[in-house]
Amino acid sequence: MPDHNNPDISVVVTQDYAVGEPIAWGQLRSNFQALSAQDFGGTVETIYVETSQIADQIPPDFKETVPGLRIVCSDAPSAYGLIRDGVESARSDVVAVIDGDCVPDRNWLSRIVMIMGNNPKCAVLTGMTTYGPRSQIVRILALLSRSFLHRTELGETEYLTNNNAAYRRTAFLSNPLIDNVGPFSAGMQARALRRNGHLILYDPGLHVVHDHIGWRFERDSRRHAGYVAIKSREADATMPNQWLRRVRYASIPIIVGKGILTSWGQCYRFRKSFGVAWYAMLLAFVAAIGVHLLEVPGMIDGLRGRPVPQTAFR
Repeated sequence: MPDHNNPDISVVVTQDYAVGEPIAWGQLRSNFQALSAQDFGGTVETIYVETSQIADQIPPDFKETVPGLRIVCSDAPSAYGLIRDGVESARSDVVAVIDGDCVPDRNWLSRIVMIMGNNPKCAVLTGMTTYGPRSQIVRILALLSRSFLHRTELGETEYLTNNNAAYRRTAFLSNPLIDNVGPFSAGMQARALRRNGHLILYDPGLHVVHDHIGWRFERDSRRHAGYVAIKSREADATMPNQWLRRVRYASIPIIVGKGILTSWGQCYRFRKSFGVAWYAMLLAFVAAIGVHLLEVPGMIDGLRGRPVPQTAFR
């Protein structure tokens, strides 16, 4: 008999965007349907973490979609806090973390268990995120936002994405996500893990499709990215280029310029991986300029010490 008190893997699902809106519940339903259709034959514990304030709004059919679904109520104010509470409550030594607006490939769990089992020194396994087989502009936006950690084969990486990752539970709990900087500060956790001797692996075959709901999402996420670019240096003195803090507003064109150049390089290296056609490369280069300029208001928010206004992120 399978031991559900000691599962082979735990899965923690949270939501970080448009929480409580009909679109978010629909995204979560798609996520649960994909998790219930995995080809993994072992025992799985699935945990959905939600705030106490809206826990009573959770659609009742979710428990029918994922048999044994465990709902954990949390008072954490941020998505990272919800993830932390989910990992703390997990029963397995390996805990997969996925956002509710992501749909994993059918072999997602089996790849995690296989790779983590074959690499006992791996503390974190992270993977590829795309926006699916959509228009060229949406594929370009995925390339610009999601290729920062991409590589074409399994190997060590300096980065991770918490919307598609698996952790050794002890490694996560001793190096948690920092929840007072912003929704895109997983890089701080990656630096802490590596600083403490933990190995992070990236597998391009560990793939999820992240929903993309248009320019509202793009503007909001880019503003937060700019905010984190400023605030993370205040929170983590080990980050490179600490001198940028001293020049304050003069750092903005430097950060934006470096981001554009980095994105151009990623477009050249990884366009095929993200399904971007050769004839769309000029558009990709122009879009790189545009999306990094969208980060500027967030940088100003960070320098002025105010939170990002009118955001749909937790």
